[in-house]
Amino acid sequence: MLSAFSNFVVFKTDTLHNEGTPFKGVGGKQIVVDASFDPQRHVRTYGEVVSVPQHLGKFPISQKHKGLPSYADYSPFEYKYLSDIAPEVQVGDRIYFHFNTIREQNLIKTEDVDGKKTYYFKVMYDQILCAVRDGVIIPIGSYTLIEPDMETWEDISIPTFSNMVGPDGKKMLKPKEQWLVKKVAPEAKFLLGFVRHAGTPLNGTTCDVKAGDRILYRRMADWRNTIEGKEYYAILHRHIIGRFEGDELVPVGTNMFLIPEELPTITDAGIHKVKQEIVRRGTVFHPGKSNLKPLDYVDIGESDRQSIDVNGRKLISVDISSVWGIYRDSQLAKTA
Repeated sequence: MLSAFSNFVVFKTDTLHNEGTPFKGVGGKQIVVDASFDPQRHVRTYGEVVSVPQHLGKFPISQKHKGLPSYADYSPFEYKYLSDIAPEVQVGDRIYFHFNTIREQNLIKTEDVDGKKTYYFKVMYDQILCAVRDGVIIPIGSYTLIEPDMETWEDISIPTFSNMVGPDGKKMLKPKEQWLVKKVAPEAKFLLGFVRHAGTPLNGTTCDVKAGDRILYRRMADWRNTIEGKEYYAILHRHIIGRFEGDELVPVGTNMFLIPEELPTITDAGIHKVKQEIVRRGTVFHPGKSNLKPLDYVDIGESDRQSIDVNGRKLISVDISSVWGIYRDSQLAKTA
């Protein structure tokens, strides 16, 4: 048994890549997938745990801007550490991890018994997506596993009219199967998905979503993985913007929704602005967990924001900490 590494889990695997099945190509030539061409898709991303760390240390894994200006003796960031992750991985678990794990710098040793190799690697705790124990998937480190919200054929079809005229004197619609299709096949809807497995939140945070919830998440936050033969998108809790309650999108975590202030696109001299200013004020649309109220007019910082569309209305999602002050009776009252 390998001894435990601080902050690292040790696992074993019998291969480095999931090689593709050879198949016949053009001219009858045999084609084999080159796993090194797209390692994210072909590298082995799971293994069996042989050792877990005795403790998780104060190693920073994320930083979040507090929304306030920095001072000489004050950090504008809040940090989360490995020690904030719930230590749920056990020896014998199958773990799924980041695709960059299987590389030389993480290789501990290689065993060769009767020509059969076994590789032992280490992986930092925050790089583990989930553990599988007795067939149960356990997300690790505040990861949430979702399935994308898929389009339907109707979503990608354009109603098409025939040359036939109906009783009302208007052209008649063709049957749906004859409508024009603007895509080859339905695709995943942008930034929308259904929660299938929600992990334990980091220490000091909460998780406002559960299995079955339909959610909206941040750009560039989803990470596609095949886990137990099924494809999921892995998303950290902090990257989830809101969940749907019926047709209403409700902010989760420390998010809130604002109607952004409309900025002029033309200068006083009548010249069109080439570069638009960053919106720094807005009206509260949904306050989330803040103490603000709908229609409050607020001053906001420039960090941690994303444009979203809620039932056709253009909004921005900002962190509650980004609100510097609120305008009341034409005065700016500080919120901090």
